[in-house]
Amino acid sequence: MAAAPDPAARSPWEAWRTSHAPPPVDLAPLTGRELDVWFRGGEPEADACEALLVWAGRARGALDVAIAEGLDALRQGERLAELGYHLDDYAREVLDLRKRAAQRETLDEALALAGELLPGATRAERLEAIAQEFAGAYAGEADPDQARVLGAAVRQLRPGDDARAAALEEETERWAALPAIPDVAAPDVRFYETATAHDVDARLRELAVQRAEWEDLIGYCALAVRKSQLHRLRMRAWGKLAAPLALRIAAVLAAAVQAVRDRTGKPLPLGTCLAVLAQHFLDTWKGVVKRNRSRSRKVRDRDAGHCQVPGCSHRAVDSHHVLFRSQGGGDELDNQIGLCRFHHLRCIHGGYLRVVGRAPDGLRWFLGGRPCSGPRAAAAPWEADRAHG
Repeated sequence: MAAAPDPAARSPWEAWRTSHAPPPVDLAPLTGRELDVWFRGGEPEADACEALLVWAGRARGALDVAIAEGLDALRQGERLAELGYHLDDYAREVLDLRKRAAQRETLDEALALAGELLPGATRAERLEAIAQEFAGAYAGEADPDQARVLGAAVRQLRPGDDARAAALEEETERWAALPAIPDVAAPDVRFYETATAHDVDARLRELAVQRAEWEDLIGYCALAVRKSQLHRLRMRAWGKLAAPLALRIAAVLAAAVQAVRDRTGKPLPLGTCLAVLAQHFLDTWKGVVKRNRSRSRKVRDRDAGHCQVPGCSHRAVDSHHVLFRSQGGGDELDNQIGLCRFHHLRCIHGGYLRVVGRAPDGLRWFLGGRPCSGPRAAAAPWEADRAHG
């Protein structure tokens, strides 16, 4: 039978201060019977798992602080241009931080299209247009009643909500049932102004590997807690993400979300419902918008509207001449590629990034004089050992 991890045996918060490494825990699979014995048969084992989970979460948070400082250091000067990355692409592809979901991409595309249809509209107003399109086609009520109950996902803030939330937070601090876990200080990592982009990059990759190790430990403990249903036995609180919206917009959004659920017959999550609304908006309006078919537009349409730099996830807003016109390059489509503003102006015209060849399939990229094929994720510890072995 798998043994419950005992964080107190190694005084993990003391070990953290010297090694910044998680404790070795046997992550053997747990059967249903083992979980039942572990959590329902002995309180000390459950307490140990909870303590380890809380402590690991704080340790990961400490690493997040150090990583955030490193990402901020990358934003200074031309370090990002030297590496050839957008900050979000670097964080996602190299450090493996919060990968973007396809649902979010669909919503972003729909919001961008709504911006073309409604010049000057705020993000909330564009969201309203997306919801209104679906609600008008499928909702039972053409004009949602603002006074009705908005539902669990969308509700009106009432006087006293802030005070009640503060009181609940204060109560949480007094929960005697939770073990007292010492705070974990962030690693003493310094990113000096004289550090090169590659110095910052190397340190961030090390921190990312350490963070991934903590993620494994958190995932193991969280899965054990979930399978054991311990959270239902001990916890009664759950959190929600709040985003302020005008009541008019919230009512339309709630009606559209409910229409999605009614049509599918399933209690879909809010994020999935938003993706459905966005896709419906795109299907309805994408072919209607009349765009200026300039040469730049033709180039970007050929490139599917995305920046052609390997690994870039941003939309193309410029058309770049592979062979500069000042060097004899022409306006032919195979001498132009779609680029985002960052890679176009800061990286290529800044002298950090270079492209040669013919578009769209015969291009070769060079970053700092070396061939470039896109972001490379931080290596796992065993991969690093093999590389040096």
